[in-house]
Amino acid sequence: QNLILAIQTFEELKNSNYGSPSEFTYGAVTKACSRLGVDLEEKDRLLRAIFKECCDAGVLSKQCLMWIKRGTTPALKRELFAGLEERHGSEGGQIIPSSWTHAVRN
Repeated sequence: QNLILAIQTFEELKNSNYGSPSEFTYGAVTKACSRLGVDLEEKDRLLRAIFKECCDAGVLSKQCLMWIKRGTTPALKRELFAGLEERHGSEGGQIIPSSWTHAVRN
């Protein structure tokens, strides 16, 4: 129930005159999907679509990325982050393309 309400609210916001979703909006909806989703296939389907929209809009924030990584299955994580350049040194991890984050407000 709560997940359906969160998705409906997100869709209504996207179709409203309030402007495009921001990094905060995407962060909230990814958190809702990650925490409220029970069916793994459905959760992956939702998070894949939201992740793509978010990256296409250039508003992938650290919060959104964290919830994507927490909420997705290992297979989807591999799919979403395949081909990213690896970061060497103490930080490790993968380098996120700037095109995914260019519109994030600091």
